[in-house]
Amino acid sequence: MRIEIVDESKREAWESFINEQPIAIAWQSYKWFDVLKKHYNIDFYPIVAYEGNEIRGILPLYNLKRSHKKNLLMSVPFAVAGGIVSTD
Repeated sequence: MRIEIVDESKREAWESFINEQPIAIAWQSYKWFDVLKKHYNIDFYPIVAYEGNEIRGILPLYNLKRSHKKNLLMSVPFAVAGGIVSTD
């Protein structure tokens, strides 16, 4: 198994994986980053676990940059749930 921070070129594979997982929710979608980046100074670190070339899990991580405070690294900010989605 290998773990990677993927770039925009893997967006479609990320979305396909999310759409196939019954436990996945909208905030784990790559589309949530589109919403957040319009309103916040935020970086997205989409982490993918691969087995061979197949995605076996994802973890959306965000670095929220706040003035006068420490940055926050979190999964799915401004949402009620999120975190890891995996097949096993």
